[in-house]
Amino acid sequence: SECVDLRGADLSLARSRGAMGLRGRLIPYICLSRWLTSGKELPGDEYVVVINRSDGFVGLGVDKVAGFHQAVIKPLGKAYKDAKMFSGSTILGDGGVALILDVHYLIETYGNDGLR
Repeated sequence: SECVDLRGADLSLARSRGAMGLRGRLIPYICLSRWLTSGKELPGDEYVVVINRSDGFVGLGVDKVAGFHQAVIKPLGKAYKDAKMFSGSTILGDGGVALILDVHYLIETYGNDGLR
């Protein structure tokens, strides 16, 4: 739906309660750095990608936004069948490989820390 900056006290509060303010509403917030990196210090600023679902908005905190890309999603293969947080992969323009997050899985699994 949109991307917003989250910094300072607002970011700390969102991380501690699993929810963030968005234009006068409280929405569930998931800090992806908390779930995708273990033991590393969390960034001091985040961008929040706001997802518009049928049951309301959810904010996903990310370190950076690289932009919009069209991608052909390829299956991960048998070796990664248990990696449920990824729905597939894609080849980038520079030949690198990027994993595609399964946003619905992340929200259902980690969104329970917030308003759910």
